[in-house]
Amino acid sequence: MWTRKRLRTTKNVVRRRLFVEVLEGREVPATFTVDSTGDGGDANLADGVAKDANNQTTLRAAIEQGNDLGGTHTINFSATVFSAGTVPIQIPVLNSKLELTASFTINGPTNVPVELRPIYMGIPGQAPQTFPIMEIGNQSASTIKYLTLTGARWANGAGGGILNTNVLTLENCQITDCQALGGGGIMTQKTLTLTNCTLSGNKATNGTDGGAILTAVNIACVTTIEGTTITNNEASKGGGIAVLAGAQVIINGGQLTYNLGTGQGGGIYSSGGTLRMTGTNLEANTAGDGGGLYNSGGTSTLQSVTIKGNAANNWGGGIWAKDRSSTYLTSCTFDGNTANVGGPKVAYTGTIDDTTIVSLVDCTGIVASDRKLVM
Repeated sequence: MWTRKRLRTTKNVVRRRLFVEVLEGREVPATFTVDSTGDGGDANLADGVAKDANNQTTLRAAIEQGNDLGGTHTINFSATVFSAGTVPIQIPVLNSKLELTASFTINGPTNVPVELRPIYMGIPGQAPQTFPIMEIGNQSASTIKYLTLTGARWANGAGGGILNTNVLTLENCQITDCQALGGGGIMTQKTLTLTNCTLSGNKATNGTDGGAILTAVNIACVTTIEGTTITNNEASKGGGIAVLAGAQVIINGGQLTYNLGTGQGGGIYSSGGTLRMTGTNLEANTAGDGGGLYNSGGTSTLQSVTIKGNAANNWGGGIWAKDRSSTYLTSCTFDGNTANVGGPKVAYTGTIDDTTIVSLVDCTGIVASDRKLVM
């Protein structure tokens, strides 16, 4: 009886095949602490610890390790190595740019300036190979705080300090003395936000545009600038900022001062773009045309903006508007702008096929005769 029952029980056992299910990859956020002023790369990407050949965490090693891991990571700086002081601590950027393909929050020290400065080396007798200091990759959404990027001489492309191809936020950063073929300081193709930053002494070389900032020709290109100083930059068009077709630039507060456009737009050059400025000081900029602002074919809306001491060698010391552009000014102040040919404050074209609009509402320091109509 026992044997038969065991056999019947065995016949009723349901046998199931085992399956192996592949799960999606997991990207674990990491935090790295930079404890070196060197620029050595990560010695072993497989170990996840961001150490160079000297067993130190450089900024480059942290970025390379984070890129390899993917996802979103944080980079801090050692308070021991980067101790309080007023003399800048330099981190050399050797041989190649710092490229962010993952997403990072890089928290620079708040108690001492830290400068990222490229060192260009080459074969004797040949020009050194140049590169931008940093590139934000097309999958990266990164935030950088309290760092200075300076001294770039990028000879073969745009964005000497930073080339941004996706999403970048800069807070309390400085971009200084950088040069490139367009966007001496920054070239941005997508989303850029600057808060309490300084961009100074940058230059777009070889007749290119955007001394401090150059936008792409792209409706997805949106730049927001808050409480930022843009000063002493130079370009052919847009000594401070060049806003190209489709792009949007929003400026709140801050100042654009002492910028030079050897062609058009000492402070800002806008060609088919959208510009909105509120509470900004546009002062002491110089250009061939449009010392403060040159607006061609775009829409510029200025509210409570001070337009002061700008100069044009030709037309429009304060503003030069043309080519079916629309310029709307509300509660703006004009003071001491000059032009050698005409329109010391505002000049604009007005031919039969050119429906350029210049609207002035509650502005001070300007009367109807200050608007120079160029037929």
